[in-house]
Amino acid sequence: MRISVKTVSMVLAIVLSVAIAPAAWSATLSEPFVVTGTVYQCEPGSSGIQIDTVEGIVTVYGMGPASYWEAEGVVFPEVGDPITILVGEITYSDGSTKLVALSVNVDGEADYEIILRDSTTGVPLWRGSKAALTQTKGNR
Repeated sequence: MRISVKTVSMVLAIVLSVAIAPAAWSATLSEPFVVTGTVYQCEPGSSGIQIDTVEGIVTVYGMGPASYWEAEGVVFPEVGDPITILVGEITYSDGSTKLVALSVNVDGEADYEIILRDSTTGVPLWRGSKAALTQTKGNR
């Protein structure tokens, strides 16, 4: 059986990417907590959404692409909407942190809830996770 250098290189690249990628991302997710307030600033596809809370403006990242929201039958929140977000704080290997959305409830109604990430790993569900099947759907 003859194996080409190209095949060996490809297999090696795949093995190394699987072994190295988790270390390169190297982040930890805190215990989830709730941020409640009113949408202060947001745009689908932007890097974050700003929530006006009693403590001040809080920026939450990782709201996912608009196409995921559409596929789940949930309308993306708009400025002025009451919102509750289950967030986790991600700490990266360089010590920087961000609040990322795990799930979002708009207008306080169950029909307007969307689960965005696995609550244990923080992995986005729009990337094809089977956990997305447990999604609560609704229309606004």
